[in-house]
Amino acid sequence: MQQLKNDFSSVDGWSEKNFRNSLVGYGDAFGNGKNYVLFDDFFGTGKTIERQATKFVEYVRNSRYKDNRVYLLAIAGMAAAKSRLDGLGLDYHSEIWLNRGISDRYGGTDVSSKRKIMKSLEKNLAALYKGQFMPSMGYGSSEALFSVHNYNCPNNVFPIFWWPVYKDYKLRKTVFKRLR
Repeated sequence: MQQLKNDFSSVDGWSEKNFRNSLVGYGDAFGNGKNYVLFDDFFGTGKTIERQATKFVEYVRNSRYKDNRVYLLAIAGMAAAKSRLDGLGLDYHSEIWLNRGISDRYGGTDVSSKRKIMKSLEKNLAALYKGQFMPSMGYGSSEALFSVHNYNCPNNVFPIFWWPVYKDYKLRKTVFKRLR
């Protein structure tokens, strides 16, 4: 969100009050005929934004305010998330749509053999760390190949790129970082 604030800093009519990371204490942000943009850096499976958007739409619908529109926005998203997003009935946009890193890039037996290779690499990683299970092939088997420099890596990304420990719990040097 901090990056978005910077991008909008020179746009007339935009200020700090246009950006919220919570509904708590921001009653003044609501009104009639408003446009709301819910931002997520990455649409992986679409479950997170679906949950947040559903709550937000319900909140606005149950408020005294009318004629509002809700939009969803992401830097990037998995093409596989589109069906879940379509089900919300909201307009959405992602600057980049990505296919699964293995299943959508290879055909036939190649898919199976490439997935086996990735799973064999994952066997070198701890299955559990700090109370969280390693999401094999990325959360929801997303097979994502995406990260933004200095952003938290999505858990949809193949864990071989970001999971912090080997199965003996020794720390790994990873390509991407993810704070859980």
